[in-house]
Amino acid sequence: MAQLSTLAGDPEPPMAVGASLRVLVIDDDPTWLRLIDGWLAGLRRPAFAVACANSYASGLDRLLGDEFDACIVDYRLGRGGTGLELLEAARREACEVPMLLLTAQGADELDVMALRLGAADYLEKDGLTAELTGRAVRYAIERSRTLQALRESESRYRSLFEHAPYGIGRSCDRRLTTVNPALVQMLGYESAEALMNIDIGRDLFLDKAEFAKVFAVVRKKGAIVNREAEWRRKNGQPIVVRLSVRVLSAPGDGAWIHEALVENITEQRRLAAELRQAQKMEAVGRLAGGIAHDFNNLLTAILGYTGILHRELPGGQARTDLEEIHHAATRAADLTRQLLAFSRKQMLNPMVCNLRTVVDDACGLLRRVLGEDIHLTTASETDDPLWVRVDPGQLEQVLMNLAVNARDAMPQGGHLAIQTGPYLGDAGHTVLMPAGLWASVRVADTGCGMDDRTKAHLFEPFFTTKEPGKGTGLGLATVYGIVKQSGGYIWVDSEPDAGTAFTICLPRVAAPAQLEAPAVELPATKSGGETILLVEDEASVRKLAYRVLSRCGYEVLDASSAEDAACICAQRGADVDLLLTDVVMPDMSGAELARVLAARCPAMRVLYMSGYPEDELIERTGLAAGVPFLLKPFTPDSIARTVREVLDQAEARREPAAAAGAEGSR
Repeated sequence: MAQLSTLAGDPEPPMAVGASLRVLVIDDDPTWLRLIDGWLAGLRRPAFAVACANSYASGLDRLLGDEFDACIVDYRLGRGGTGLELLEAARREACEVPMLLLTAQGADELDVMALRLGAADYLEKDGLTAELTGRAVRYAIERSRTLQALRESESRYRSLFEHAPYGIGRSCDRRLTTVNPALVQMLGYESAEALMNIDIGRDLFLDKAEFAKVFAVVRKKGAIVNREAEWRRKNGQPIVVRLSVRVLSAPGDGAWIHEALVENITEQRRLAAELRQAQKMEAVGRLAGGIAHDFNNLLTAILGYTGILHRELPGGQARTDLEEIHHAATRAADLTRQLLAFSRKQMLNPMVCNLRTVVDDACGLLRRVLGEDIHLTTASETDDPLWVRVDPGQLEQVLMNLAVNARDAMPQGGHLAIQTGPYLGDAGHTVLMPAGLWASVRVADTGCGMDDRTKAHLFEPFFTTKEPGKGTGLGLATVYGIVKQSGGYIWVDSEPDAGTAFTICLPRVAAPAQLEAPAVELPATKSGGETILLVEDEASVRKLAYRVLSRCGYEVLDASSAEDAACICAQRGADVDLLLTDVVMPDMSGAELARVLAARCPAMRVLYMSGYPEDELIERTGLAAGVPFLLKPFTPDSIARTVREVLDQAEARREPAAAAGAEGSR
């Protein structure tokens, strides 16, 4: 009977060059021990180092206690057990040394049993030679090392497959045959078996035509790399995936086998869309801010001159018409402020006001926004004022955003109710707010409502349920920010097909001692004979400021540019008490001009004016925070009062210094 792997003429197995191969020979016949030891010791390609054992017990101890590359064991070991039993015992102890069974007479049953128990080969003593023995041992060692390398490779692949952060799967036509845990989790299935039961084209691809295109390209080119597609999870939620697919085989029966690497890029795409949206909003915001700045210059002139004329005109129709012009300009100023709010460049101006009054004033504008098919009603739970400290313009923006959302939720028309009233804060509400007295405004619609998932993300920036191009996703995020900035809380109650109600609570404050009413007439303002250097490149604004300040008794030196202002200051020397300058000018900023003139007029005070808010000017021009600042559009009253305040503050600081100097000279 021939040996399993030692047929004459077999090629020599490739063996790595290195240290001697260690072989353990176990046989109770000392003749065969010496014979095999001599055979292997005489071989040099490669060299062998042989150890011998003459019994079952000693052989098993040596095999388990030392490291060997191979073992030759006689089938009949006499007392203690057979070679097959020793092989079984070694395998039970996880010994993976390749073992060759040495037999005096071969038998088919023995062959099968030896292989079944994991023998690497069996050798018949009859006709055995040194060459056959060495070749059999080398083959056994090489096969063992190859199998071990394959097992390690399989283990590494399995580990990579099981723990890969990307989905990996194999498919045969339209069915998945192998999937890793990441793919199961990505698609929301409870098990790999459940995922492998689906139809890829029907259950995975949102667009069946896209499925056909993808696999047509794969079968034509053999592979595709980084192709995006829309899939659906088990719950129907759409996701965007990046696919890399290759053909493994295309059997003759037409069963195509593919392997795919799948990456869920839904979040990446969402972030990319948000970035594009943010960039677009930033560009629009800059445009809006620039338009508002130029518009504020025009409104400054309109409001200023109508204020002056209102003071001079007697009663009658002309005065009434002028008041209408002034009212329209005031509304335009409000629109400009809203434009600045949209571009995130508004000046915050919190004041104590009646929440009911702010809501009532905003409803006129809301009715125009909502349209005729939406019925707007307002109500209050109390006739008493609800005093809060907020920026009325920002609160109007909150109501506007909520009303626009309600309008979009009622495309066929409906009812929008706005209700104000007191609110007793408690810890039992879903929103954790301290106990106490609050003023609330509730905005409720009869629209389509929202599910829990939508409500969970409602105030997140860029979250929107509208179609691309239909909404920015910033409206409710802005609402939340304004409410929180005002010290308030906001929450939503909504169910699908049951409408939506937003509740806003703001902290109540004490009633103001006196409410300021806007007046058109110039109030009596302390005049003075100080010298003011007025620098403004917009002619209409410069002429208005010159006229107002001149009528207040100041000597006004006007300049249309920083260069002209420097020339005037050089002529007058230190005889300038106040520099009133626009901040943003073509040739030099107001802050730079003030630094240039400070050397000639160290006692000169500076008052800046601009249509841009102070915080943006600090960023753009390096304007120091907290400097005196006049925001356009201003009225004759506001510019006269602000100029006087700046000059009086300078005078108040000079008086203690002068008194201290006089005391020190005594």
